[in-house]
Amino acid sequence: MKGDVLDPFKLVTSFPSQRVETLVLSEPQKHQVDACFLDWFAGVRSEIDRLKQLAARAESEAMAAKAAAEQDAQKTLAFEAELAEARLQQTSLRAELDIIRNSSSWRVTTPLRKLLARLRG
Repeated sequence: MKGDVLDPFKLVTSFPSQRVETLVLSEPQKHQVDACFLDWFAGVRSEIDRLKQLAARAESEAMAAKAAAEQDAQKTLAFEAELAEARLQQTSLRAELDIIRNSSSWRVTTPLRKLLARLRG
């Protein structure tokens, strides 16, 4: 270990905060530690900015997805309303057809319709 050079930044950051105050560093070591801390803080700030951008993008995408989901829900409601209306119309038309088929005029004209069907076919 003799001759090993210690990185003052690693040394300072590995100590408990109470012991850092008691360290005796030379002026060049103090400047080196200050420069390392400034670089480290710059990296942290850069990472925070990157994470803020990611969070903003994720929030924007989430809002767009929510808006799209709301539009899909509105379209679904509109389609369901159209389907319900079509079913009501179908029920009404079937009832009307049943009335026609059960009418006496329909029964009386049955042989004529069968004859016309044979002639056409």
